[in-house]
Parts: sequence; C-alpha cells; structure tokens
Amino acid sequence: MLQMFPPPRAAKKSQRCSPSWWPMLLLTALILCSTCITQSQAADEAKVQIIIDPSHVLAGMDVNLFLKGSTKEIKSCTWYRGHRLKQFAILTYQAETRNVTYNESYTGRERVQQDCSLYIKNVTISDTDFYSIRRVLEGGLVEFGTVPLLVRGWWWWNTADPQPCKTS
Repeated sequence: MLQMFPPPRAAKKSQRCSPSWWPMLLLTALILCSTCITQSQAADEAKVQIIIDPSHVLAGMDVNLFLKGSTKEIKSCTWYRGHRLKQFAILTYQAETRNVTYNESYTGRERVQQDCSLYIKNVTISDTDFYSIRRVLEGGLVEFGTVPLLVRGWWWWNTADPQPCKTS
C-alpha cells in the first residue's frame, strides 16, 4: 500500500529575520556621514607617489623609497610598515629641528632623508609589506602615500628567467 504524507506546512515567519526599516535608515545615515567626512578630509589631503629603487628587490639589498609630489617645504613626515596606525610607525621626522623619533616598528635598518624618502639597509623577506607615509607640508597640506614592497629570496632570482633546454 502506498502511504501518503501530508503536504509540508508553511514555514512560520521568524521575527528575527523580518527586516525593520530603522536599522536600514541608521546604516544609510552612517554611510552618508562617513562619505561626507571623507570628502571634507580630502580637501586638505593629497596623495604622494612612492617609487621603489631598485624596482625588483632581493633579500640583502638596500632599498630607497623615494617620494614624488609637492615641492613645498616639508614640516614633518611619518613612515609606517603596514597600516597607518601608531603601533606600526617606523619613524617620525621633524624637518624644522631635524629630529628623528624612532617608533615601535623601527628595526635599526631604516633611515629617513631630508626630503622624507626612506632608506632600508639589508632588506629581508620579512620586510615584505605595505609602506605608508604621512607627510605634512607648509600651509597644513597633508600628503599620504602607500606602496607594496615585495622582497624576494635568492631562489627567485635563480628561477625567474630559466635558461632554455639545450637539444642535441
């Protein structure tokens, strides 16, 4: 005999899953406010381009992170390894006093130049990261820049351009 199963009951509407209009309104307001704040901050901020020299970096090399950008007088600059947060700051340079403050991410191999370029001696694979700068110029203009630094090991250099196989 064939047994018949009753049709499935309609699922009850969960109170937790039903969308409410006020969280959506709150989220929309938050997005709009953060956009306005970002745009107002951008009025006094500019981007600075960072150029890595040499462009292909191997472990053991010395590297310069040169800055392109405004030629206005520099007031100060801070270099960061990773995020632009205080705990990731490498060093801060005050141009007026030529004072350098070494911060938590300083390894002893970094030096800053008068134009705020960063020199890193004897890079290691663990130096691979994003490097960011916050540079303050005369008139209160603030420039930000970020560049990824990829440090490769010697094995990469040996395998990057393999020689073609010789055939007899």
